[in-house]
Amino acid sequence: MNRMYQVDCKRGLCSTGFYVGIVLCFLAGAFGMGEMLEYISETVLPEGEIRFLSAAYLALHTDALTYVLPIACTLAASGMYIEDLQSGTLYYSILRTTKKRYYTSKILSCITFGILTVLATVLLLMVVFMLMFPTDKMEIQNFQMESLVYLCKRTVILCMNSSLYALLGGAIAGTSNNRYMAYAAPFILYYVISTLFQAYLSDYPLLNPKEWMLLRISPVCRVVVVLAVANVLAAACYLFVMERRWTHE
Repeated sequence: MNRMYQVDCKRGLCSTGFYVGIVLCFLAGAFGMGEMLEYISETVLPEGEIRFLSAAYLALHTDALTYVLPIACTLAASGMYIEDLQSGTLYYSILRTTKKRYYTSKILSCITFGILTVLATVLLLMVVFMLMFPTDKMEIQNFQMESLVYLCKRTVILCMNSSLYALLGGAIAGTSNNRYMAYAAPFILYYVISTLFQAYLSDYPLLNPKEWMLLRISPVCRVVVVLAVANVLAAACYLFVMERRWTHE
């Protein structure tokens, strides 16, 4: 494994931003549910569903989470490249490895911590809701895998969104030469573009970043393809920014 990537993973795991991002996503999902929490606790769920899984699934569908995620996913790794550049660590790091490995490490780090932020949030939501809504024997006996499959699909979609915004944060920070833009710019892009599409191009929901998060109309398979392409383009942009700055500085 790329040693540079191992170093960046340790760096991300030791950063406060990674854990702040997880807590922010958890709070957005949990408190964004509002009255749905009371509904989950009091209503009789359809046969085959488990209460804490249903609560976690609903938490991942809240509008609040969609606004927090583009910020939270960038806090661990998106600013690493520009921090290295501004501190002078970049040139020392490349002397110990190669440009290709360094660039690959930064791209993989954004993807990794974007995904880990979502996975940790889902796990935290499940644990908390499991404590709030203890599972009885009847629920376990009647449990059907469909509810877990829906939760897994939702998690995959959020992971792809999260890695996309983490990569965009890195690319924008490198372009603007400002570490804080890595955290702010993805949210600004998400909010502005989704608002404009909702207001003026509502006939094309598949192009709306909010639709990529919530899947209100579009089929899952189409959204996955769009997100895969968007991730590749964002990674290519990040690579181009890093290579261009190396060439001209």
